Amino acid sequence: MNRRAVILFVLLLCVPTLLAAGAAFKLLLHERERLAGQALAAEESRLRAVAESLQLTVATVEDELTVQLRDMAGESLEAALTAWRDSNPLIRHVFVWHPTGGLVYPRLDASCTREERRFVSRYDAFFAGNRPWEAGASGGARARAEAEGGGKSELVEQVREMRQAGQKLASLARRRDGTAPSRVEAVAAGPARDGWLPWLADNELSLLGWVRSDDDTVYGVEVEFTALLSRLVTVFPRAVPPGGVRALVDGSGRVMHQAGDAELASGARPAAAVSLSPYLPHWQVVAHFPHGAPGAASARTFLLLAGLVLGALVVAVLAGGALLARAAHQSERDARLKTTFVSNVSHELKTPLTSIRMYAEMLSQNRVPDPAKRARHLQVIAEESERLTRLVNNVLDFSRLEQGRRQYRRESVDLGAFLRAFAEAGRLRIESAGLALEVRAPDGPLIACTDRDALEQALLNLVDNAIKYAAAGRELSLLLAAAAGGPRLAVCDRGPGVPTRERERIFEKFYRADDSITAGQPGAGLGLSIARALMREQGGELRYEPRPGGGGCFVIEIPGGAP
Repeated sequence: MNRRAVILFVLLLCVPTLLAAGAAFKLLLHERERLAGQALAAEESRLRAVAESLQLTVATVEDELTVQLRDMAGESLEAALTAWRDSNPLIRHVFVWHPTGGLVYPRLDASCTREERRFVSRYDAFFAGNRPWEAGASGGARARAEAEGGGKSELVEQVREMRQAGQKLASLARRRDGTAPSRVEAVAAGPARDGWLPWLADNELSLLGWVRSDDDTVYGVEVEFTALLSRLVTVFPRAVPPGGVRALVDGSGRVMHQAGDAELASGARPAAAVSLSPYLPHWQVVAHFPHGAPGAASARTFLLLAGLVLGALVVAVLAGGALLARAAHQSERDARLKTTFVSNVSHELKTPLTSIRMYAEMLSQNRVPDPAKRARHLQVIAEESERLTRLVNNVLDFSRLEQGRRQYRRESVDLGAFLRAFAEAGRLRIESAGLALEVRAPDGPLIACTDRDALEQALLNLVDNAIKYAAAGRELSLLLAAAAGGPRLAVCDRGPGVPTRERERIFEKFYRADDSITAGQPGAGLGLSIARALMREQGGELRYEPRPGGGGCFVIEIPGGAP
């Protein structure tokens, strides 16, 4: 493929894939935000349920106290209220006020305690008659508290309405029985003449409940917040999301009660908050998540897993495209190499055939009268025939190896005797190339189980390679030695050696440093590839090692010993 085709292929593959991946990742981010939002909305719903439970508890306390206050109408209010205060931990202060006589109890005289003076000071606007008590009824102060952001709790209002309806039904039932309704029932059935006043003074919230008697005397109680808080704690849920905190905080942001072990930083902004107005104005139930919003871990896990899947898909697409491009490039390269191989083989076959034909014709026509020349021509014919045989054998071996049809006949071979016989058979050709042959082998037998023909073919290819490229070194050594993993047979020369970057590539099929038809040395680039394949298919190995002092060694490792 030319460069323009490669660039076009990369653009057509990568650009749409990356655009699709970017859009998918953006959708994943939106999905993560949606999941986090759902988790936060669920937490807000749980906080509203907690807030309604707390409001219902406050409303229950108010109703209980209001009922008991109504029952005191007509009695000695001062004595009844003080006795009730002393016996009920929910009551902090009591009072009696008359529109004409002012504050009846507590009396602002020498017997008035400091705490009672502070109590009177807190509600001076009401005790002095500057504000009507109706401002503290359900429609007064609470309406303002609702406007501040609380809003009525439907659940609490429904429960209160059910209680009032129950009181009215009880009153009607008693009337059918002929009994007169009690003062509580009469008040419950008539217009409201009582109320509760949430009051904020000195950054502290207090609750004042009051009842107006028939003679317009107003009397009531102030709730002890510590006791009220102890009741609220009992209905505050202990279970919280992992790593989260739910807390009850007052108007100043102070934590009155907390569920969860995480430590809250000063001034930390809650993840969710629900107001307790109008029952406890400015108070809130809040949720903090120091380590992330609820569901954030699940959202991150979802994003991570989905991102990994998306990344794997993108990598798979790009890798598939890269593999296709590589396969196309490899196919083109193989086609080019095979074309070069065919050209080289054709050239290699043509050269010895031309020499054989020329000398054979000269001899057959008796055109060489000199006996010495005739002998030389016959020697050339024999050498060219051997060269042609080796080339054809290499091509046939390559074909059988490629198709997996190469058969091996393993037998016990005395490698020392085999190497000496091989050297003697090829000595003339080696020395004719200008190389001094050296053979070193153990004196005793060195037995291995291998295919003799395959080993001989590999050695022939290595020797041919040395004759072609290392003849200038004037030395060729065949070295046999025993080793821990099996015998080692090395073919060493004093040639130019092989550069580091080429030491593995020389074993590739069709590879030649100069693969042109007019290369300085003949060959098809198959010898070393075939030699390594013959050894590896028998469990051995062939590798190149630089030779100390210059040159190189091709080392054959034959596994094991005798069978």
